Amino acid sequence: MSLHRVPAVFFFALFPAFFTYHALITMKAVTPFIPGGGWTFTNALGVAVLGTIVLHTTITSQAVGKWRVHAPVAVLGAWVAVYAVGYALFGSGVQRSPEMFLESAKLLIGWGCLYCIGYLFRPDAAMVRLLLYSLMAMAAITLLMIDPADLLHPGEGGASYHWFANAIVFVAIFALALAPLRVQPAVVAVALCSLFVIGSRAEFYGFAILILGWAMIHVWQRRIDPIVNAMVATLLVSVVAGAALPHLSVENISTPAVSPSAAVRNSALLPLLPSDETSFQRQLEIANLTTSRSWQDRESFLIKGWAGIKSSPLAGDYGGQLRDGGSIGSYIHNGLSAWRQFGLVPFLIYAVLCLAPFCVAGWRVARGETDPLWMLTLYAGGFTLLLVVMAKSVFWALPALAWGLLAQQLTCDQAAS
Repeated sequence: MSLHRVPAVFFFALFPAFFTYHALITMKAVTPFIPGGGWTFTNALGVAVLGTIVLHTTITSQAVGKWRVHAPVAVLGAWVAVYAVGYALFGSGVQRSPEMFLESAKLLIGWGCLYCIGYLFRPDAAMVRLLLYSLMAMAAITLLMIDPADLLHPGEGGASYHWFANAIVFVAIFALALAPLRVQPAVVAVALCSLFVIGSRAEFYGFAILILGWAMIHVWQRRIDPIVNAMVATLLVSVVAGAALPHLSVENISTPAVSPSAAVRNSALLPLLPSDETSFQRQLEIANLTTSRSWQDRESFLIKGWAGIKSSPLAGDYGGQLRDGGSIGSYIHNGLSAWRQFGLVPFLIYAVLCLAPFCVAGWRVARGETDPLWMLTLYAGGFTLLLVVMAKSVFWALPALAWGLLAQQLTCDQAAS
């Protein structure tokens, strides 16, 4: 296998393969057999393999300032590592909690692997085809085979809805940037419909805003056809996904154990059915957030988290959510969580890293850059920035993918100059 395809192997392992494995668990086709669901293990293996490749390519590179491009990520990672180890050994109370140490360790491993994937990713025609096939397969599983209610309440060993959404949205972002223009409307349609059915609001609305940006780029370039085609394709996918499986299940499945009601329940029509909690109702909660339990919880996390920041603005309040009586996941659900957990300096580095891919790539695209990797950096950077501002904590490691893509592009620019 060519060396340039190694990062693609880890990308496909972390997203399409992870999705497929957990979809099989959700459908009870297999029992869980990978410890931890596979995410952290794959990231750890990726750090070892891809990190070695990045180190080798950097050492052998003749580019001026070849180490400088990695410096912000290296400094941030080192700071987080010092906090995790230091507080585990010398902290007090909840700061010495094994949960906090493990959460920080998983974050570092995730950053390392995803940054290396972005830095080393070199697409070719075969990879693009595999991206498209993977997206279509994940969409088919989502729209026709998985009960979305099972994603809202996963069983033991299964991933919850936001992990499925992460897999679809990042495969879609890569496909949107790298696939031919004639295919992009189909990417938009299947990704939007799949994300809606899954019920993960952050990923759905973040991707929808990204698609508005994609449409604005085409308007700027005076190309209206892709936008119209995307709208038509989205309507068609919605209609087909809502009608196909119930019809096939009722008409063609003769097994007595499968009733029409069960067939409908296992289809994409589930979000349209009355229920205490469906993906359709979750998406509509955005219109009236005062009724959303999730939103109320996040407001509470923000208030407590901001109080923790004010109590120690420079050093932060590492593990403060546990001291406040919450769970490991009751951190601030936006980028301010970096300030609370790790202090002011890491927060500033983190903020710059999250801003940089979108701003730098946006500037290049506005100046007429058409390189698909710059488009990928723009889309990945824009999406991750949106979610860091709106909904995701510092422990969501996916922004590192955009950091690596930008580092790759800057390195290539340095080598060319």
